[in-house]
Amino acid sequence: MAAHWEKTLARWTQAGLIDQATAERIRLHEEAESAEGTGLSRQAIIALILGGIAFAAGILLFVGAHWGQISPSARFILVLFLVGVFHGAGAFTGSRYEALATTFHGLGTAALGAAIFLAAQIFNLQEHWPGGLMLWSLGAWIAWALRRDPVQAVLVALLTPAWLASEWSVATEKWNGPGQEILMPFVLLLAIVYMSAPAKDDATISRRALGILGTGLVIPCALADIFVWGEEWWRTPSLPTGLTIVGWSGALILPLAVAFALRRQAAWPNLLAAIWAPMLGYLSARFLRTANNADVAVYLWCALGFWLIGRWGTAEGRTERVRMATVGFCGAFLLYAFRLSGIFESKTPAYFWIVPAAGWVACVAWGVTEHQTERINLGVGGFALSVVLFYFSSVMDKLGRSLSLMALGALFLAGGWALERLRRKLVRQVREARP
Repeated sequence: MAAHWEKTLARWTQAGLIDQATAERIRLHEEAESAEGTGLSRQAIIALILGGIAFAAGILLFVGAHWGQISPSARFILVLFLVGVFHGAGAFTGSRYEALATTFHGLGTAALGAAIFLAAQIFNLQEHWPGGLMLWSLGAWIAWALRRDPVQAVLVALLTPAWLASEWSVATEKWNGPGQEILMPFVLLLAIVYMSAPAKDDATISRRALGILGTGLVIPCALADIFVWGEEWWRTPSLPTGLTIVGWSGALILPLAVAFALRRQAAWPNLLAAIWAPMLGYLSARFLRTANNADVAVYLWCALGFWLIGRWGTAEGRTERVRMATVGFCGAFLLYAFRLSGIFESKTPAYFWIVPAAGWVACVAWGVTEHQTERINLGVGGFALSVVLFYFSSVMDKLGRSLSLMALGALFLAGGWALERLRRKLVRQVREARP
């Protein structure tokens, strides 16, 4: 559903009161204002989103534990009710608060997937299970065509490749492993394509949402690519030649087609990414399992890729790419240092995290003392990362699945909110104290 100002803008354009270029500048301005109207930084928004997802997952696990006590008819009514009530709430609030309507419609599309799979479970439908993801992604495409909002765009960007990946997994499951070395470069390359969606600073809010999604996925996908190719998959039976050609063609051509649709002639850096992603996996398979230090080639190649992403972000004025590339570049060398130290082979004691946490606190204090806001931002981010790593290392395995997810959600929501308030307060004090 379009915002009220879009209807007025369209009417003024059709009446000839403003030209198309002016209308586009007004649209970009209003979208930017609606995106920034919460008054939160991007880091706080990400923390709140992750907290909400984790908290909701914990509630779903809790409900799932009692699913067997609900009758089949009540289950079917429940899943239909969830889809209807969320989209109904979105339609009701659309003319009053567009951001809330976008959230409700996004929850409705998410609930559609649960309805599809739960209905199949309720009625014991023994069907090709990737078909459920296909129907879910189709519903997301329809919702995006009707609303054109960033939440539906993100759902489309997630569900469509998830469906393709599930089809590939089913097609290669009898070979028990070799299909994954094709799937992971596809996912990594697609994350880079999403990251590059906002080519300019005046990109639409949907493109910016894709950019944030891709930026957040590149590092985890690179790690997954390294670890999957580092497994001894070559000892399993290889895929047939025809299936291998089809898989690699789809893994490279489909992301590049999306990149061309988003960026046209400016998509040429994605061609370099199409070389870097498979080579990262190949180097992992070739060197990661060696007994000596030859696996440094994996980390150097990884660092080279993130350095190029940083240069790419600098050339196009995309600060989020530069920040992510800096984290990836430094992380590649830190992971190699950790690997040499043997920290991955032993359980990290709880007191290990006190030193880095104290260091990040000192970084914040240093920034306050010398009136440098970037040190405050870096210190707060590093402290939050230390807390999250400590939780996964020493706390999460002591709790049940649903309780651990709910605790993680509460940690993101409460901790992210508190850290963001503190960060904003310190930054404001520093800016006011500057001469």
